Amino acid sequence: MLDLKSIYGRPNTVVLPFLRSFMNTFQVGIRNREANSSALHNIFVKAFDADEAFDIATKVIKPYDMIVKDV
Repeated sequence: MLDLKSIYGRPNTVVLPFLRSFMNTFQVGIRNREANSSALHNIFVKAFDADEAFDIATKVIKPYDMIVKDV
């Protein structure tokens, strides 16, 4: 199950605290691929920019058959 209270980073990488201090925390809206409503769940992602946050969120939610709607 996806933990919506955690802050995610790039999967399978180690980021040192110094580098992580330069990253912003982005709120990413996600939902099921086949949804009955337009309601979103939110996860938080540490990244340098919105495009990287989109990529990280896509990799994190891929096993759950969900899609990223906004960053």
